[in-house]
Parts: sequence; structure tokens; C-alpha cells
Amino acid sequence: LTDAVMVIVVALFLAADPDPYRRGLLHLLPVARRARGAEVLAALDQGLWHWIIGQSIAMLCIATITAAGLMLLGLPLALALGILAGLLNFIPYLGPILSAAPAVLIAFSQSPAHALNTLLLFVFIQNIEGYLLTPMLQRRAVAIPPALGIFAIVGLGALFGIYGVLFATPLLLVVMILVWMLYVEDRLGGADRPADSEAAR
Repeated sequence: LTDAVMVIVVALFLAADPDPYRRGLLHLLPVARRARGAEVLAALDQGLWHWIIGQSIAMLCIATITAAGLMLLGLPLALALGILAGLLNFIPYLGPILSAAPAVLIAFSQSPAHALNTLLLFVFIQNIEGYLLTPMLQRRAVAIPPALGIFAIVGLGALFGIYGVLFATPLLLVVMILVWMLYVEDRLGGADRPADSEAAR
């Protein structure tokens, strides 16, 4: 709990007034490289904001659809379970499984048929999220290849536990932008950004 509070407090301070930290980072660079450093920081800022906005929209949609579906099935605590599903959707791949478990258990206390219907509802919602909602949102954000996303989650989860799982996707996004701008563009002379990444433009 203390670690979580510390992360939230630090994030709020960084988000409230990022300019001193940005200027401090730029002062660590040679004068000739500060303009390029500012471009890199601006690209990171834009990419992360697009990712946050996309995640927030996805979480809100999942929470709304899940709560409505559970209400139609007559499951108790439908609103709370919908909110939980939306929040856990922040965790890629694992979030949907974690959110479905309590709903299915509650439904099973009513009848096995209710549990099966609830499970099918979650499978249906996650298919909508995976095949419709996420691709639509990624058109306005940096598209992360699924294989790299899974590798980042597994690797950082093994190294840093739950925090590695939670922040694997944004950290991977940062690494992708840094590799593209500092290596592909600056070292290899690449001029064109990936076509599927509007935020990178």
C-alpha cells in the first residue's frame, strides 16, 4: 500500500508541473543536442498521453458494457463488478481473466447456468474489446505489436512483480519511441515513421 501511494504521489507531482523535470533533463545534454532532446521528450509526452487516453476510453467502455450485461443477466453487484472489470482492463491480457473470476463465482452461487452465461458474457465482451475497440483506439495511438507486449509483460513481471505487469505497456512504448528516434532516425538515417503509428508522427 505504501509503494502504491508513493507511485501515485510521484506521478501527480510529475503530471502537475513537468517543466522543471524536462528542463533538468535537457540541461544534462550538450547544448548542440538539446533541441533534439526536446523533440524526443515531446514525442514521449504525446505518445504516453495518447496511450493513457486510449486506455481510459477502453476502461470506461468495458465497465459500461460489463455492468449492463450483468444487470441483464440479473447478477447482484453488477455495477461494482462492471467498475472492477473496467479498472482491471488496465492490465493487458491478465486483467480480463482477473475481472471475470469474481463475477463467475458470484453467478455460480446462484446456479451453474448463471455461471456459464456470465463466462460467455465476459468472452463476448473481450472479443469486442480485442477485435473492435482496441484496433479503433490504436489508430489514434502508437500501435504496440502483441508479441512484444506479451514479452514485456512476462519479462517485467518476472523482474518487478505486479508493478512490472502494470507498467510493462507504457515502458515498452517509451522504449519503442526512443529506439526509433535515437537509433533508427539519428544513427541509421531513417526518415519515415511506421505507417501504423499516427502518434509517432
